[in-house]
Order: sequence, then structure tokens, then C-alpha cells
Amino acid sequence: NKYATIVNNFPNGAIFLFDKEMEYSFVGGSALENEGIKGKNLIGHKPNEVWAKDLAKTIMSYNRKIFNGSLVNYETKFNDKIFANWGVPIYEGDNIVNGLVYTVDITELKARNEFIQTVMDNLPIGLALNNIDEGNAFYTNRKFEQIYGWPADELKNISDFFKKVYPDNNYRNKLISRVTEDINSGDPSNMHWENCIVTHKDGSKHIVNAQNIPLYDQNTMVSTVVDVTAQKEAERLLKESEAFLKAALDNSQAGIAIADVPDGKLRYVNRAGLMIRGKNEEEIVKNIDINKYVSSWRILHFDGTEYKPEDVPLARAVLYGDNVREEFIVRRDSEEDRYVLAHAAPINNEDGERIAAIVAFLDITEMKEAEQKIAESEERYKTLVESAPDAIAIHVNNKLVFANPSTVKLLEAKSIDDLIVLDFSKIIHH
Repeated sequence: NKYATIVNNFPNGAIFLFDKEMEYSFVGGSALENEGIKGKNLIGHKPNEVWAKDLAKTIMSYNRKIFNGSLVNYETKFNDKIFANWGVPIYEGDNIVNGLVYTVDITELKARNEFIQTVMDNLPIGLALNNIDEGNAFYTNRKFEQIYGWPADELKNISDFFKKVYPDNNYRNKLISRVTEDINSGDPSNMHWENCIVTHKDGSKHIVNAQNIPLYDQNTMVSTVVDVTAQKEAERLLKESEAFLKAALDNSQAGIAIADVPDGKLRYVNRAGLMIRGKNEEEIVKNIDINKYVSSWRILHFDGTEYKPEDVPLARAVLYGDNVREEFIVRRDSEEDRYVLAHAAPINNEDGERIAAIVAFLDITEMKEAEQKIAESEERYKTLVESAPDAIAIHVNNKLVFANPSTVKLLEAKSIDDLIVLDFSKIIHH
């Protein structure tokens, strides 16, 4: 009666005791009550007398194995529910006198396990579960196979895994030594390995980051892996692009400066830019923001007055996003003035947000000096021609385009304007 009370109150389970003839001698448990079955109604009956044909066939098959001395474990379905069954033989001396089957409703557990299995199978990272003592993988998801590039059945044994995935002996031995040391430390924070070069079955090379998570109580090592090949290639190309860009900026004949938004703090000035001011990076780049542009770079209008901080072309690009083209003076400490042509513009991210500003500036001092000399030369020539006692005129396509006062006097015109409209061929006769 005590055993019956215990059995009848098994949560979510049931007990079946049967003899050699397969007749039930004791049946009880809440799982039966939940399905509307009274255990006492099954006593004295065989499985094929109380269960549906297919279910009875399965039960009878395993019951016979129990009477042959086997421990059995199997699943059955009843009323849309799934039950796990464990069967053992009961001995008296050397003889098996009864069989015992313990049944548990695992419908919800099965659903949860299937959900977990689905999640694990479709994770975006590679996942494998390994038996620590045996060194074998008892589960690998699809992504694990894909990332390592080998079928799961060829990666189950840890030793085979390393030989296939890391075929180079030296590389493999170094990696095994490192992995073993990290795992033996027992510290999960050590169990991650980045930039490992793996070889797929087709011979292609890939770069992966791997991490292990030990579950010592379950004798299980969780292994995860992500393929970072594309990321590393993108990083390589980015670094290469940055190197090309930096070389171009560093060696540009134009001065180039880049400033952050919103404070306008200078992030970069190339060599040509430093040469215009005649100072080094420590003096005119480090900790220089909008408020210090004018004082540190000594930026002046052509009339010699200082710029307001917010009016400097780079400042306008930083503060307002303006695209500015302007000429100004940069005065060196020696009081030598350098004339500069600057073009400043904002730098926006992909969302159109202003994140920095850039200015390219050319030292046009020599050009300005040349222009001044040309202007002075033109003025001297003009004075010489206009004061000359001889008539001097210029015509294009028989039309006068210039005449000095002596020409006006010679042709007895009232003014130069009267001559400009004349046909030169009618004035000069051959």
C-alpha cells in the first residue's frame, strides 16, 4: 500500500509492473489519471488487450527485451503526447520474475528541446558540444560545419579535427599547445583564440575567432566559432586605403588640415601646411581649436586686419557647413607674409551629419608677387606709351583697339573714342 501510494502520486509519471506472461500485476501513477485511465483496470491484462495495436506492439517488444535481461529506454506516443519509458528486469536470485517500466510525460520537455535544437541548428555562429573526458563532439550545428569547411562526421574526434582543419604541422602544434594551456588553466576568460587560420576541405583558407565555454558539471565543453575572414579583408583594405590616403595627404604640395566637429580641434595638418606657417605640429596643431586658429596661425585679411575666429574658412566649414573659397595672409614669426588660397568644406557621414571639416590651402605668395610685378610693368609700359611723342596704335582686324594721345593728335581726332570706331585700312593708304 505504501508503494502504491508513492506510485499513484508520481508527478507526470506512471509505473507498470508485469509478469513473464506480459500481464500487468500493478499499474499506477498520475500520468494515467491525466489521460483518464485507471491503473486498476489494466491489472490482469496484457498490453495488446488494453492499448492500440501499434502501441501494444512496441510495448510488447521492449517488455520481452526486459525479460531477456536488458535495460531499455524508448519513447511512445499516446493521445498526442510523448512519453519516455525506462524498463528494468526484477530478479529473485538468478531468475527474472517481473519487469518494471517507468513512464514519464515528456511532451513539454520534448517541445522545449526541439525549440532549443532548432535555435542551436540555426545560430549565426558555429556551435559544437564536446564530451570532455572522451574528447569527442556529440553535437555540431550547420554553421560549425560551414565555418570550418568540413562535414560534421569528420570533425567529431578532437585529434582528427586539428589534423584536418590545421594541416600545417608547425602551425597546428603551436595552436594545440596554446589551446591546451588555456583550457588547462580552468579560466574561461583564457579560452578564446583570435585570428586562427583554418583550412577547408577544398583547400581554401579562412580566418576564425574561436571560444570555449566549459561546463564541468556536465562533462561538456561548448565550442563556438565565427568566421571573420570578410571582416579581416575589409580591415586590410581599409588600412591599405588609409595608408594610400595618408601618403597622398602627407606628400601633397597643398597644405591640408582636418578639424573635428563641433569644437574645430585640429586632427591633422600635413607637411606642406606646417611649412606655410613655418612651425611644427606641437606648436600649431596640438590642442588647437577654433578659438586659437587666428592667434596660432596668424591669419590676416589682405588689409592686415585679423580674422574673427568664426570667419576663418575652416571654422565656417566646421560651424556652419559652409563651402568656402578665400584668399588671406598667414604671417610667420619673422613677420614674413605668405599669401594663401584656401578651400574649406564640411565632411559628412553617410547620414548627412557633419563630423569634421577639411581645408586645402596653397601658398600663392610667388604668384601674387609675380602678378604685382606684371601689374607694375604694365603700368610703366602704359605711362611710357601714353607719354611718347610718336603716334602708337594697335589694331586688330583693321579695327583700332588702342591709340595713345600722339595718335589722336596726328589724326586730328577729338578723342581716342573717335578713333576706336574707325576702319584702320581707310586711315592708312599704301
